[in-house]
Amino acid sequence: MSVESSAGFDARELSELNDKLLKLAGTTYPKEAKSFLREQGNDLKKRLRDNTKSRTKKKTGNLLKGIDKSAPKIYDGSWQIRVYNKAPHAHLIEHGHVMADKHGNPILNEFGEEMWVNGVFPAAWATNQMKARWPGEVEKFIDDLLEKGLG
Repeated sequence: MSVESSAGFDARELSELNDKLLKLAGTTYPKEAKSFLREQGNDLKKRLRDNTKSRTKKKTGNLLKGIDKSAPKIYDGSWQIRVYNKAPHAHLIEHGHVMADKHGNPILNEFGEEMWVNGVFPAAWATNQMKARWPGEVEKFIDDLLEKGLG
């Protein structure tokens, strides 16, 4: 299926152009590319923090303290930044887990079945929010570089 606009061109070409401009920006203006990724990483980190706060009941702070981001770096030819939660129990909050007592034994319900705590997916929600914003943010970044004289 072709994605065409009323002007008669394939819209995928714009996406490919954006990808090429972003790669060119990373090689021509690495400081700006790193700065852009840091800003986006900070935004995602804030969203993850907000989602974690709003979706969890206990506020001990260890889960929130575990939220961190990496430095911008090139991986497989593309600039990347990682936002993650290094708290040892973050995956349990994200995906769910079997309830356990203080000794690690599963807690059983009245039918003898293990009790399950559903995950609240704060990282998934933050990622989806960021995915929705990403194309617009990249366009702004490319426009700023074009104004500076990229090319």
